[in-house]
Amino acid sequence: MPAKHLRYALCCYCLTAYVLRQHSASASTGGQWFIDWRRYSPRLLTMSAQCCNQSGVWRLGLIAGNGDKQTEVISSGEQCAGFKGAVVYFGGDVQDYPEKMMSHHDNKRYVDWNLEKTAILLSHRFPLYRVWVMKPYRMELETFSVYSNFVESDDGGCPNHYPGQNSWSELRTLLNTAEKRRIEIRHDTIADRQNIPIVLVAFSKGCVVLNQLLYDLKDAREDDTLAPFVNNVKAMYWLDGGHNGGSKTWITSDEVLQNLVGLDVDVFTHVTPYQIKDPSRKWIGREQKRFVEKLQNLGIQVKDTIHFADDKRCIENHFRVLKVF
Repeated sequence: MPAKHLRYALCCYCLTAYVLRQHSASASTGGQWFIDWRRYSPRLLTMSAQCCNQSGVWRLGLIAGNGDKQTEVISSGEQCAGFKGAVVYFGGDVQDYPEKMMSHHDNKRYVDWNLEKTAILLSHRFPLYRVWVMKPYRMELETFSVYSNFVESDDGGCPNHYPGQNSWSELRTLLNTAEKRRIEIRHDTIADRQNIPIVLVAFSKGCVVLNQLLYDLKDAREDDTLAPFVNNVKAMYWLDGGHNGGSKTWITSDEVLQNLVGLDVDVFTHVTPYQIKDPSRKWIGREQKRFVEKLQNLGIQVKDTIHFADDKRCIENHFRVLKVF
């Protein structure tokens, strides 16, 4: 049997087995055996279609956060009892589900960097980690990421940073709820979030979430219910951050950066000329340099890497940082 036919057959088997398992209890108690397959679309059909990926990618749908907030989450990576931790990813503008990107006359050029492929990249970059991709609250014009569930934002997704936006609490709630959803779908082992390390990764516009976490860090560390979760974060990656807000693309406030002191976390910045040498947004390069220098002066472990420094500035290398960081 050709490999592609075998993969298709396995996917069909996974879907059928799941549905029959869900209906077996009903049948045993006199329930009806009629199965309305439409009730399993698109989430289960998507799960079936994705289950043949080497690392596995699953759309978990809308996940409840705090209050009435909801965020779509994609998961990939380790599903056995030996997993080591969690990677949480916040993507940039344009990044979406592949079919949405393909339906856009401009964004289809970048479909190779869709969120599902990025989830697989991350699961390869961090073996034995579960990957959680947090989609923006919405995509303005199907292009611009707006992370208003974490930070106050304008229509284009440019942030308004200030303390007290409860970004850490929102993140913890989403991870806990997403874990339960994944267990329902995949029957995975339950993660003990009190002990596993967490890695935060943000790319391009998604870096606004990491920046807001810095603003909310002082309050979170002083909250006895949040502090254990915060202490589980062992690394934070800023990947070529940028937005059109005019400032605060990189945080340079001494008061805000001071919040990282004493936290056992490694900071990584990976940038390209696409952002730090943008002639129309010169503040990005200046702020990035100050961000790194100020963290180093505070004694915080930070590794700064410039990729493709000698190449012509281009958006392709901007995306390629996702492969090389």
